[in-house]
Order: sequence, then structure tokens, then C-alpha cells
Amino acid sequence: MIFDAHSDTMYEVMKQGCSFRKNNLHIDMERLEKFGEYIQVFAAFVDTDEITCTPKEHVDKIISVYMEETEKNGINRCKNANEIQEGKINSILSIEGGEALMGSLENLEEYAEKGVKIITLTWNHNNEISHSITSDKGLGLTAFGKKLVKEMNKKGIIIDLSHISVQGFWDTLAITEKPVIASHSCVKSLCNHPRNLEDEQIKAIIKNRGVIGVNFYADFLSEENCTTDKILEHIDYIIASGGEENVGLGSDFDGMERLPEGMTGIESMKNLTEAIYKKYGKEVGEKIVFGNFLRVLKENSANL
Repeated sequence: MIFDAHSDTMYEVMKQGCSFRKNNLHIDMERLEKFGEYIQVFAAFVDTDEITCTPKEHVDKIISVYMEETEKNGINRCKNANEIQEGKINSILSIEGGEALMGSLENLEEYAEKGVKIITLTWNHNNEISHSITSDKGLGLTAFGKKLVKEMNKKGIIIDLSHISVQGFWDTLAITEKPVIASHSCVKSLCNHPRNLEDEQIKAIIKNRGVIGVNFYADFLSEENCTTDKILEHIDYIIASGGEENVGLGSDFDGMERLPEGMTGIESMKNLTEAIYKKYGKEVGEKIVFGNFLRVLKENSANL
């Protein structure tokens, strides 16, 4: 089994009007089904700079495409950990960019009913929830954002802190009672990019029992030439920080401009996961490849 905590593929399918069955993107069904057993998170991504409708209307369009494509391709949609089917292709729906909620807890309720299991609180724009990492002021959670964190905990929707401002990160961890994730983020000490996590943030996610999904975007992995070995370096760093149970894979497939050398798309997951098992062994390898994210999914599905 492989658990990939973030991809933008369904957004690209909607945007380009292509088929999920077979396409020129990083992920399609023909390549995905060769793995036999997989958990893929598909993000409904919103960039307010490029849309002509409301953020909610835009995200609703992507969710409709997600529903159609998963149905046509026989992909199991999971609303909680209990619905994951062994030996099957499983999907989890997320929203990347909390502006889709438009400042309304009623919209959160609607998305919970539609099966949204993860919400990345911000993308690269400030919204009703928090400032993002790209903000000059870098303010944290708003009053609505603080209410939202509590409601997401109650509904078992996983809080994703990739892209959020540093203050928003700390505000969220001060409130949440459930493990959070940074679904597609890397280590700032290894690559000095604003989107990457400081050492203190890594340690805080470990203390929270959350998980960091190492992003495959070359610009987040290395300031120089980048190969897939850089992914292992970022995994190493998080494990050395005490995060053996707090690191996983968050590819960001179809949401980036440049993959590491030798990586072309989901088909490259075979070589990457084999390298992980070779380096870390079966027990730790399974935690990285699927177990840690699966645990957080279970802990956010408890008592629902």
C-alpha cells in the first residue's frame, strides 16, 4: 500500500477537460491501477487570482469532476479510515484553500457531508481563516479560523497546515485537540524556501502526533541539482528529529513545475518506495509509505 497525502490532479482534469482514465498528467488511472493498492488524496484547489466565480463554486466544480471520475474508474471513495478497502485503489477528498468555505461553518458542514476529509487552511493567499506563508504581515488565525479549527476537530476533518503563515501554524496547534498534517511540505534547514518547515515547527508536529508529507517539488527539496535522493534526505532529517512516526509522502503531483531528476509521475512511486524499504527496512518503511498518515486518518475518524 502507498498513501500519498496530496495531489492536484482532479483540478487539472477539470481545468484541461481531459480524462482521468488516461492523460499526460502526473497521475491517471491506467498508471494508478498498476499498483493494485493505493490511497490517493485528491485536492480541490482554488487560486482566487485565476477564477471568475466564487471560491465555493470553483471548488464545487472540481468536486463534481472528482465524483464523476472516481465513479467511472471504480475508485473507492473514503470518508473515514474504516472505509479504506485493502487491495483496492482508494481516494480521499481534500480542499486546498479554505477560502472555499467563504467564512461559513455551514459550508464546512456541507463539505463534510460530501466527504471532504482534509482542508488545507490556506493556499498562497490570505483568507477568512488565516494569513498564508506568502503574506507580508504574516498574521495568524482569525476569530472565524479559531472556531473552524474546533469544528474540524469535532467533524473529524484533518487540519492541513501546508501554506499557512507561521503565526497561523502556532495558533492552530494551540487550539487543536487532534493530530494535524502538513500534507506537502519539506525541511527548511535543508532547503531555504518559505514554504518549508522550520525545525521548531517539525518538532511541534511530532509532539502533536501529526505527520509531514515530504513534497516532491524540486524547488522545495534542493537549492541545487535535485534527484530523488533529496526526498530521502528530507525524510532522514524528520526521522532524526524524532519523527519516525511523523513523516510520510505528499507528492504534490500535478501541482508543481519541476520534479526531481528521474521522476516523471506516479509511475516513479515504485522506485521511490523500494528505495525507502531498502534504506529503512520493512517496519519503518511501512510507517513512511503509508502507516503514519493512516494513523492520523484513524485518529481523526475516531468517535464519529
